[in-house]
Amino acid sequence: MMKLLVKTGVIILAFSLRLYPYTITNTAKIEYNGFATTTNSVHTSYWKKGSLTGSIKDTLSNEELLNVNVFLNGSSSTGSNIYWAWKPIWQDNEKCEFKAEKDGYYEKTKKVLLSSSTTTMDFFLCPKKRALSNYTWRIVSFPVEPSGDSILGTDTLIAGDDLGRTNQHNWRTYIWDEGAEDDPFLSKYINPATITSGLGYWFKYYNPGTIALFTQGTPTPGTYTIPLKEGWNMVGNPSVFRLNKTSLKTIIGTRTFPLGSHTENVFWGYDGVYKDENTLLPHYGYWIRAVSPCNLLFPYTEWDDGEDIGIGMSPLSLKGWSVKIEGGGDSLEFGVDCRASDGFDFGIDLSKPPMVLDGGLYLSFLNKGTHLAKDIRKEGDDITWDISVFTKEPLSLSFKGIERIDKEYQVLLIDSTNIIDLRKNNDYTVKSTSRLKIRLLKEGLIIQENKITKTIVYPNPSPGELTFYTAIKTKGASLGLTIYNIIGQKVYEGSLLPAYGKSWGDRFSREEQAYIYESSYSGLGSHNLPLAQGLYIYEIKSYALGSEDKAYGRLLIKR
Repeated sequence: MMKLLVKTGVIILAFSLRLYPYTITNTAKIEYNGFATTTNSVHTSYWKKGSLTGSIKDTLSNEELLNVNVFLNGSSSTGSNIYWAWKPIWQDNEKCEFKAEKDGYYEKTKKVLLSSSTTTMDFFLCPKKRALSNYTWRIVSFPVEPSGDSILGTDTLIAGDDLGRTNQHNWRTYIWDEGAEDDPFLSKYINPATITSGLGYWFKYYNPGTIALFTQGTPTPGTYTIPLKEGWNMVGNPSVFRLNKTSLKTIIGTRTFPLGSHTENVFWGYDGVYKDENTLLPHYGYWIRAVSPCNLLFPYTEWDDGEDIGIGMSPLSLKGWSVKIEGGGDSLEFGVDCRASDGFDFGIDLSKPPMVLDGGLYLSFLNKGTHLAKDIRKEGDDITWDISVFTKEPLSLSFKGIERIDKEYQVLLIDSTNIIDLRKNNDYTVKSTSRLKIRLLKEGLIIQENKITKTIVYPNPSPGELTFYTAIKTKGASLGLTIYNIIGQKVYEGSLLPAYGKSWGDRFSREEQAYIYESSYSGLGSHNLPLAQGLYIYEIKSYALGSEDKAYGRLLIKR
């Protein structure tokens, strides 16, 4: 009898504990734009129910979606603006599986932790199509392995192997291949024989209207590996998830390394200009440069919606300074660092992808034949950056951070014969495709310009051989000499060379605030014969910093 009473008491106690009421909000809901609740219904229950709030959005457009089928551990609802689904929670932080599906989108499943308080989660669905405007190059990729034939419809092109073939009337497709031979027109761009998930492709549509690339296939069920060649590679996100680049790894043999160990830590996307992207979207393609052959490993799971995506591995901090050039949405960065060299330095400099097929805005530094987006040089008295500007219309460039440059440097922008002091003017307009130079000169006195301030000829009159002393405000100028007779005929043309044993540009005139160039002249004419006795006019031309200056004087030959 006692055992029966004890057993009955335990059952009653357990039942009473299970029925102990909790007062909580009873709906697990997804809230949408245009819908707002001012109060929450309160329900007394014998177990906890979690409240799930957030939104369902299109991965590419970031717009909220309506009429999505929502499933939360078997409980489902379909509607607009708000979806009802709830899950009994016996303890806080119970992991539940949430699934959403909609026509035209890939199904998405995600596990979340629900508690008796509100859990917030944004949910992104990947569309099966990516709309592309006509007559514009874009880098595309495919989030699933394409299957089926390519069918050109009124607004849809199904991505299959046929997409890789060039169709001059409808579309063109190219991919970069570092192993290909250089073509005079296409460089290393080739027509791909097949279309593969995980690779990026240039695509251009040549018909009026917008085209939508539609991918038939099944999403990758696990991790995805892409082999990279040394040099530039076009890759794509091979999943239906958004990926943070910090989640990617590189593999060599059986060893796994963080991104940036065998590749540059930049994914270049393209939307009219190249941009460094931290979030890799499905349907979009990217450039990445490998410094040695390796495999690129994509994870299967997207980054947590609440996670700060960050910027990946921290760039190497400079022990000097850097300045940014901006124009038309594109940008370049230059500077100095004691650890840098004049060539390419992995982890300090940054490469820039090849040009778009038929042109467009393209800014880059030219460093020993390599295009760079970031060029950090070693410190020195005279530093020069060569800049390639490709533009079809006038382009306004702005130089931000000039004040960071050591005050000992004169900062000059050289465009052909135009010289701009960037300390006085931080903006410059390039009228067309051109080559520019940025030159930093570091001296005891600031070098103002390429200007000849004084010329002395000694002796004058001269029996033949003589010396030119030229004061000029720029170190390293090239000096040319032209001599005319009194009727304007040219009797000599050549260069002024430094006299043997004399220093070239080391002497400095404090009075003239200029360099003294000391050069000898033999007194011989164009036919290597001594000039005849008489009066002559000499012209000294200096060329430096992309500009010319001239000085004239009289010379008397008296034998």
